[in-house]
Amino acid sequence: MPSYVVAWRYQSSYGGPWEAGQTVELSEAMAEAVERDSPGVLRGATLPTAKNRLAKAQQKREVQDKITRDGFRAVRDRED
Repeated sequence: MPSYVVAWRYQSSYGGPWEAGQTVELSEAMAEAVERDSPGVLRGATLPTAKNRLAKAQQKREVQDKITRDGFRAVRDRED
């Protein structure tokens, strides 16, 4: 797991309490969640960036099938 240095005291449901200067090991997903909660609190070479998140989201969209009436079963034809 990647290591990050905590920039200031931090505590939330994601982790902590961590003190400034402390080194923590977090998964990329957890580091991303902590960064969304308190931008800049983690310092590390492998921190996810907004650009990386957008690229991952775009890749996921390209893999998904287009929604069609046949494939989308949450909406049914009205019966009059």
